[in-house]
Order: sequence, then C-alpha cells, then structure tokens
Amino acid sequence: MANFIYNLAPTFVIVNRLPQFVYPTSAEFHQANTLSNISMFAFVALGAAVVVFRAHFLHESHISPKVSVQLSRLRISSWMASTFRLYHQGAVWLIFAWLSTVILVLQAYDGISSPVLAIIAFLITLNLSWFFTLDMDKEIQLSQKMGES
Repeated sequence: MANFIYNLAPTFVIVNRLPQFVYPTSAEFHQANTLSNISMFAFVALGAAVVVFRAHFLHESHISPKVSVQLSRLRISSWMASTFRLYHQGAVWLIFAWLSTVILVLQAYDGISSPVLAIIAFLITLNLSWFFTLDMDKEIQLSQKMGES
C-alpha cells in the first residue's frame, strides 16, 4: 500500500530462501514502514474500540431500557453482548493493542518508525484500557449490589 501511495520502488529479493523487499534509501523504508504500522495499529485499535463501545453501551447487564427497546424495534438485539463474551473479546483485543504498541515503541527506539506514531498508539491503547476497566468496575459494582439484595 505504501509503495503505491508514495510511488516507492522496492526491489524484491530472496535472502536465505526468504523473500524481502529492499528499498533504495532508508528514508523510503522508514516511510513505507511507518505507513504500514499506521494501518496495522488502526485495525487493532478499531477492533478494540468496537469491543469497548459494546461493553459500555450494549452490555446485557447494564444496557438502558430505552436502548434495549430501540434495538428490539430495529431487530438488532443480537448486538447486545454478555459479560463473558465481552470480557474475553476485550482481553484479546487489548492484548493485541498493547503488543502492537510495544512493537511500535521498539521500532521508534530503533529509528525505523515514527516516534510520534508510538506515542499516539500508547495514548490510544491506554485510553481503551481505561474505558474497558471502567466497564469492568461498573460490572463488579452491579454484581455486588445484586449479591446484597
């Protein structure tokens, strides 16, 4: 994708039976790698954001009656999710987000990707984790109230 967008012309070589793209300059490599990293992190962050959104607004245990009725009326009540499903999905997506962030930080440290991208990825992943933790706290408080009743 980066090669097409920036009109880069890497050569394709095979080294030790492994295919590789070799760029004429390190600046071209840096540009292609950064765009590739943006694409990778965007997909991971989008997946995690969808799960966090569902946890906050479409969680079976604390969905508002108004939203529940609206979802039923639109015949999309399947969008509501159980705690078990949401928390497993959230754990997987957040692990991917943190792993991607660590990779971006290491690449920025090595100088092969943009440090700004690593900082932005860290802040996005931190916020996604925080919002997911808020939902988990809400669920714990709800289960404690149910236990007291």
